[in-house]
Amino acid sequence: MDSASQNSPRVINTQGSPYYEGSVKAENDFIGRDQYNFINCVFDDNGISPLAPRVARQAKCEYLPGRFSENQFVDRKKELKLIEKNLLEKKAIFIWGAEGFGKTTLANVACHKVKDKFPNGSVWPLYPDTNSTRYELETVVEEIARLWGEDVVARSNGRQAKLHRLSWLLNMKNALIVLDLNLDDDTLRQIKMAIPDSCTLLITGRKKILDGVDFVKLDELDAQSCMELIRNETGMEDSPGNKHICRILCREFCNKSPGYIKYETIKYSFQKFAISEIDSLLLSLHRRSELAQKQSSLFNKLRRKFSEVGFGIEQIDPVFKDIFTEIWGEISEQERQILFSVAVCAAQAGHDALKYISHLTEEQSEYPLRTLIERQLLLTSSPRYHPPPLFKQWIISEQIKNNTTYHRRMAEYFLGYAQRHHNFTIAENFEALELERINLQGGLKWVIDQQEWQFVAQYVDALNSYWLSTYCWHEFKNGMDWAIEAGKKLKNNKLTAWAYHQRGSVLMCQGEFNDALQDLTQAQQLLPYIPDNSVDLATTWHNIGILHEAEHRIEEATQAYGRSLYLNQNPNRPTREYLEKFLEVSPDHRYLAIEGIRLFDPNRALNLCLQDVARIDNIQLRERAAWGLRNFLGNPKAIQALLRLAVSADEDAKVAKQAVISLGPQSIQVSQNLGLNDRINFLSQVIAFQPELGVREAALLLLGQIGTPAAVSQIVWAFNDEQLHRAAIQALNELNNPSILPNLFELVMSNIPATASEQIVKKIISFGPYAAEFLDKEFRRGSSLPAQEWSIRLLSQIPEENRGTAILDALLQETQNFDLQSQIIYALSFRAATSDLALASLLLAFADDGLRDTARNYLINSNLTRIANLLGHRDPRVRIGAVRVFAEQGGAQQIGLLIQNLYQAERVPDVQVEYIRAIGTIGRYHNQAYKMAVDTLINLKKQPLNIKIRQEIENQLSLLEIE
Repeated sequence: MDSASQNSPRVINTQGSPYYEGSVKAENDFIGRDQYNFINCVFDDNGISPLAPRVARQAKCEYLPGRFSENQFVDRKKELKLIEKNLLEKKAIFIWGAEGFGKTTLANVACHKVKDKFPNGSVWPLYPDTNSTRYELETVVEEIARLWGEDVVARSNGRQAKLHRLSWLLNMKNALIVLDLNLDDDTLRQIKMAIPDSCTLLITGRKKILDGVDFVKLDELDAQSCMELIRNETGMEDSPGNKHICRILCREFCNKSPGYIKYETIKYSFQKFAISEIDSLLLSLHRRSELAQKQSSLFNKLRRKFSEVGFGIEQIDPVFKDIFTEIWGEISEQERQILFSVAVCAAQAGHDALKYISHLTEEQSEYPLRTLIERQLLLTSSPRYHPPPLFKQWIISEQIKNNTTYHRRMAEYFLGYAQRHHNFTIAENFEALELERINLQGGLKWVIDQQEWQFVAQYVDALNSYWLSTYCWHEFKNGMDWAIEAGKKLKNNKLTAWAYHQRGSVLMCQGEFNDALQDLTQAQQLLPYIPDNSVDLATTWHNIGILHEAEHRIEEATQAYGRSLYLNQNPNRPTREYLEKFLEVSPDHRYLAIEGIRLFDPNRALNLCLQDVARIDNIQLRERAAWGLRNFLGNPKAIQALLRLAVSADEDAKVAKQAVISLGPQSIQVSQNLGLNDRINFLSQVIAFQPELGVREAALLLLGQIGTPAAVSQIVWAFNDEQLHRAAIQALNELNNPSILPNLFELVMSNIPATASEQIVKKIISFGPYAAEFLDKEFRRGSSLPAQEWSIRLLSQIPEENRGTAILDALLQETQNFDLQSQIIYALSFRAATSDLALASLLLAFADDGLRDTARNYLINSNLTRIANLLGHRDPRVRIGAVRVFAEQGGAQQIGLLIQNLYQAERVPDVQVEYIRAIGTIGRYHNQAYKMAVDTLINLKKQPLNIKIRQEIENQLSLLEIE
């Protein structure tokens, strides 16, 4: 291959397409996923597809999206410079901020600015269409490795093996890796640990996670930056009128995200400015290609019309008249709405725009007419307001017409509002009663449309007599619907209950009993009683009960009778006899009857419930009684009965569940009266069945304080419920007994959220030497491969003073599984920088021919001074590993140390052979050490040595070309 072809980069399509010459993509282009999947790679030899089996490792890999323009964001220059600086000085940078704040844009621009500083390339894996896309850890690891031509899936199985392979692949590479994937804390932490320090990580996210990295926060835009962004978006020129518009927009959008401002500026601008102020904005918006494509016909005609007559305020009328006449049928619905908004602006500027739409059909004028009324006439409730004369004349003329067109209805609504608030009078030839009804209904409609809920009740109250006297049931029901809505908006229970009662009474008269029952029930729930209506309501409930009984709806009838008795201070005899009759019918009937009796005779109802919970022959009756006792939690007898039901081992599960639910928030307090085993059993029932989350969390904390293995098993079960994770973690923090370690270990291996798993790991590690001893036994027991892998991971986090390193060293020497040995070596590598024991373990692995390649990755660029101190280690294998490191990384200084140790200290023949081999190796690759190596080997050859050592000396002299 000639030099020209060697230096020219190739672009390789990851989908298997032919090679392409040139760059990935023009920098200023926005590219999709398909175009983005081109990788610019420079190889040591011929170009090789990243999807093909790896033949030679790539020297450089460029995988970035097209460069964004720096004009796409404002007020981020400081952050951009900080990111550029940190990318060249730090190993991990985290950009965080809310959605739409420009994280991806900043990362893109910064990467393109510094990418030439990374000789092994810059990659942006799995560039998503939206930032909400989520990826699994394995997917991200495979993609990063694939960009350098490494098929992780084919070579490794399991998450840890893939992370280890990725660490080996990126070792000694100086590359930039961007993670713009909205990943969670656990995934980011594992990827960060796997990527070597030679690489730089740039991460984006919406939350501040991943401690131990440098953060760059993106805040909301201030007023000055907001104005700059608005001007950039609209392209406005620097004029007094434009500055005025910008200030208005800025006040509306200040302290919003950039994405929100860009979206809202265009829509908002048409709704706030008079025509005299909007011209330059129209022209500026027209320059925006994406908006001009949608609104070109409207904007062109507006511009043409305005340019013909100028922009004086007195010249607006003919312009709009022509526009509505000529282009109405040519523009889209969206353009019509914008045009109507501009017409309203003209009306607000002093012009009566109604004449512009007077010639339109009813269907065409519906939107502009409603817009004009709402914005121009009804946005103020000031008594000083006066409608424009032209609009008053139009209303009168429409009222006189004998039709029901949309214009007439709109006029009726306006009349009601105007007469109520502005004393607006019209012609005297209308019938007073009908006109008043029309006005009131119109006013009601308008106050509802304007959400002036404080006036709704007044209108409905005034209209009641009209509706009821004329049998207008539909209007009456709608009026009560509005009154109910008003009561809810105003949070006025009295108003809402009154409306429900009124509507329910009418519905009962119409025979709609089910709807009437619902309304009256709502009224009863809102207020214990309605003043001056309690007796009437009790009678209503009694009548509803009679109707339900006739239809054989026993439950509904019983509830109605019970409410009637509650409301009526002198319960009538037929109602009481009806309830007594149901006591002996069935468990369901008995429960309903007791509920009714409770409302007027609570002591008898309590005694009936206590009798029923003692009926061991009838589970269904006990379940109903347990539910009925919830109304008597102030009575000690009721509480004791519920506790017995909840903790009895031989009880039906439904009865225990019902008892726990009945106890409610008092469950925690009353549990103090139980023995230890019963208390654990009861708290577990509370966690399983209690509907209130706070009570369940309190039960978990109590189990943590108990701390027995039985209590821990219940806490472990709680992790199956996502709502209880936080309380379960707090309960774990209360545990201090090492006997719970098996339960915690089983939990950490289960499928629980990463945040919960992290807390449990911390708890296991907090047991120190007890945890180390347990994990050592768990590994040696060999119950499963995942259990052994988790043992290694946890041991790697136990401090050396608690024997974490010593146990890993022992396991490395005893296990025969290569994958487990690799994971142990990986765990020890993080301690080798500070721990001589961990470093000695790595040297021991380096002395093993089967583990040499694995250990080599973590001994590259080692501190040779520390390794020299281990040349006198008591284990010959450690000394062999140290000598081999000197052979690969040493020079003239190290060969002298080897020669000295060989003559003075080393007495083991196998280690002496490694010394001779290392001396020869250093001599071959370092000119300064060549003569020293030759002289040493010749002198050694003259001494009496065993055959193995003499053969190695002759072999090394031969390699040094000495006969």
